[in-house]
Order: sequence, then structure tokens, then C-alpha cells
Amino acid sequence: MAIHLKIKYFVPFDQLMGKTETLAVGEGTTIQGLIEMLSRKYSGFNQTNLRNQLIILINGVLCSPGGMLSDRDEISILTPLVGG
Repeated sequence: MAIHLKIKYFVPFDQLMGKTETLAVGEGTTIQGLIEMLSRKYSGFNQTNLRNQLIILINGVLCSPGGMLSDRDEISILTPLVGG
């Protein structure tokens, strides 16, 4: 059974993938599984040096790579901001 996610991308990923997308994934998918799926789907995602510094929110709550996804979750993918 598939679950449907709304994914929101923030700088720099919004320039590679767009601002948002709806994606269907298999039940039991984790955040790590989603990141691997996005890496295969978007070649530019792997080319960013920021992939190891991702901040992932599920429904506005910070989560770990092992976090399980549920139907209708809203996923935000962003990186730490560097000021100057």
C-alpha cells in the first residue's frame, strides 16, 4: 500500500526540485529511504555538498533518519543557514 507525502524543499534544493511535490512511497518507508529515493530521482541532489547536513522535519518536528513516514505527512527538507 502506498502512502502519500507532501515534500517542501528549501534552499538550495528548491532550485533543483521545485518548491513542493507530492510523492507516493511504500508503507514502512523511513526518512533515510526517502532521501535515497530522492537521490536517485534528482541527480543534482547528490551533487550538493549539503546532503550530509540535511535537516528533515516531519509535520514541523525535527526527526532522525530512521523516522517512519505516515500517510499525508508533510516533509520539509532544508539545511542549516550560514550568516555573515
